[in-house]
Amino acid sequence: MTDTLSTALNQHSQDDHRAAEEKYLELLKNDPNNTGLLHLLAISHGQRGELKQAENYIVKALKQDDNSAHLYNSYANIAKYQGNDSKAVELYEKAISLEPGNSASHYNLGLMLLKSNQNKQAISYIEKAINIKPDYIDAYHVLIKLLHKTQQIDKATKTISQAENTGIDHPVFTKLKAQNQHYKNNIATAIENYETYLDICNSDYDAHHHVATAYLTKGDVKAATRHNLAALEINPEHEESHHNIAVIYLTQNKLDLALKHWLKALSLAQNIDYIYNIGVTYNYKGQYTDALSYFENVLKLEPKHYNSIVNIAVIYIKKNMPPEARFYFKKALEIKPDDEQNLYMLAALDGKQDSFKSAPNNYVKDLFDQYANSFEDHLQKVLSYKAPEIIYDMLSKHFDIENKEKLSICDIGCGTGLMGIKLHEHSSILIGVDLSEKMLDQAREKNIYTDLISKDINDFLKTKSNTFNIITAADVVPYYGDITELFANVKESLKEDGVFTFSVESSESANYSLGKNARFTHNKNYIIECATKLGLMIIGTSELSTRKEGTNEIACHSFLLQKSS
Repeated sequence: MTDTLSTALNQHSQDDHRAAEEKYLELLKNDPNNTGLLHLLAISHGQRGELKQAENYIVKALKQDDNSAHLYNSYANIAKYQGNDSKAVELYEKAISLEPGNSASHYNLGLMLLKSNQNKQAISYIEKAINIKPDYIDAYHVLIKLLHKTQQIDKATKTISQAENTGIDHPVFTKLKAQNQHYKNNIATAIENYETYLDICNSDYDAHHHVATAYLTKGDVKAATRHNLAALEINPEHEESHHNIAVIYLTQNKLDLALKHWLKALSLAQNIDYIYNIGVTYNYKGQYTDALSYFENVLKLEPKHYNSIVNIAVIYIKKNMPPEARFYFKKALEIKPDDEQNLYMLAALDGKQDSFKSAPNNYVKDLFDQYANSFEDHLQKVLSYKAPEIIYDMLSKHFDIENKEKLSICDIGCGTGLMGIKLHEHSSILIGVDLSEKMLDQAREKNIYTDLISKDINDFLKTKSNTFNIITAADVVPYYGDITELFANVKESLKEDGVFTFSVESSESANYSLGKNARFTHNKNYIIECATKLGLMIIGTSELSTRKEGTNEIACHSFLLQKSS
């Protein structure tokens, strides 16, 4: 019997389950009530996923020995794998009552309580398992992760030290230390420990994922990208890495790549953030129908998802569907009654002319951040945008820009740099100013500006007294109603005899008027009056249209003003 049992145990340890089971059964014929053999058969069948047979054998064993903590622990394991969690908890508790010093039962019960989010009780049982067995690596691992999850970082730090003091030397603790430093925002130390761990365990996609997050916190996008891609190479189904790499690609305006990874993440888990971000990406791509579909799906899951509601409203503005836009802006105001952007858009849609003197900065920034990737294409192919050409021609005609020495030029509201393209060959200094970082990212790629600054135009100009020979504002003034402050700051920023050139959309009635497209139109006489009062002399004008809306040419005026000496 001893030789046969020894052979069976060896086969079992090498996962040759069927051969081991045959020998257990052969031995059992001579000793039908042997609890050890019944237990071994239960374990083997359980390991093969044959849970019903495993249960039958463990029940037979318990009939012979109803006081065995080990049998109850194994029975609990079977119940756990059968998905009967309440029965598993009951059986683990029975095992502990029979043998309070059984570390495995405490650990397993802790895992079951963790599964049902009973974190406090889970921590208690796993700590008891460690107290019984101080070198219990698996218990330390789970406990430290659980302490991180429950934000008990100081306690996690002490537990890591406790594990190290017992003499445990395992690579996983380097990873846990890295995560602990990460939670404590000691990013450099965390990265160092992550990289040390990955030198040993480079196939751990979870570690690649976490170090990528750490690098991103540090601002090292290149390293974050490398580790996210490494995580996905190891585990292509890791949804969080798909999400994180998509975020990186979105910030880099790599929209197709961002979309690819969010769609994959969504295929792995129905996450409302993924659905929303897919909508955002389609919106940035100018694919408004697709964007609407995803934003509407968000609202099916969360009817008061504010950002989706606002995005839908803005898309309807872009699609020239005012009633639909008004509906969603009103829904947004029900959630945030004092939101300046939504109040501004409703004022525009409802024709409330006196509500705003200029577009809110956050409205302008968000509008052009969304618009940046398709901006030039849309302007030139859809709107037939000609403001830079018209302004440049007027400047050349009245200011003799060709024959002057290199000039100090400021392009306010520079956008993607369409005006700058015309100006850079004439400049010693060419500054671009815009609220939208994403527009500036596009301008930066043209490599024509001395400096690009994301700032409110008025705030910027107030710091640049007597600095520029030329200030340009192509399609900027339509976002200002009252132009008094803007013109005063422009004048202060110009050198003597410096010029300011800009375009406006024309109004025949009021000084300025807020249209349904959320842009201001201006009366020519109002422009002349403001310029004259400030000592800005009109030296050139143009009435050529700078853009279309649909098939209609928009009535426009462009002006060239000079600071009088």
